[in-house]
Amino acid sequence: MTTDQMEAVPSSLKVLFSKCLRILLWLVPVGVLLNMAAGLWLTDRSIFSSISKFSFSYLLPAALLSLVPWLTNSLRLKNWSHFLARPLSLSSCMRIVLSADVGAAAVPTLVGGGYIKMGLLVEKGFTAGAATSLMLLGSIEDM
Repeated sequence: MTTDQMEAVPSSLKVLFSKCLRILLWLVPVGVLLNMAAGLWLTDRSIFSSISKFSFSYLLPAALLSLVPWLTNSLRLKNWSHFLARPLSLSSCMRIVLSADVGAAAVPTLVGGGYIKMGLLVEKGFTAGAATSLMLLGSIEDM
């Protein structure tokens, strides 16, 4: 949102938004902790003995490989943004891709993270049509 758009938002809405955000900053971690506690309480204790048999040398390569889709999607977005004469930095592309993934996890499946990606691209100066094209190109390329 630009500063002109932020000034047009009523102050009561800004106060409500910040109040909701403060509440969520407490509720989400509490929910995570309660979920972990319930999982530990309801899990069979014999499963924890199998952790000692797990080779943690596989954990680092698995963690690194889990970052590959974010990196490749960021490189794809950087390539297409350069093609559309609005080059973005790799860090901006990474932020857009990660925000779209987090948004996809936070909103219903029907919405997905594409609209968040499109909004961030419009914020970066792309037209709505170019942002929509960039949003759809990733899906088309993955087919």
